[in-house]
Amino acid sequence: MGLRKTGIEGIGEVPWGTHISHVFHTKDDYLKIFVPYIRQGLLNNELCAWIYSPSTTYIDLVEY
Repeated sequence: MGLRKTGIEGIGEVPWGTHISHVFHTKDDYLKIFVPYIRQGLLNNELCAWIYSPSTTYIDLVEY
């Protein structure tokens, strides 16, 4: 299946089905990776689900 854009700076495009992990130290670290990743998935017309922790609010996500 070709490459897909991840939206993650420094990673770029990866083959479909690639798994990526990242260790977060702050909420900003978390949002800096996941907001562009989810955004790119939506732009690619992919089905996206984001289950976030109690320490992150919906407002945090949409305002980032």
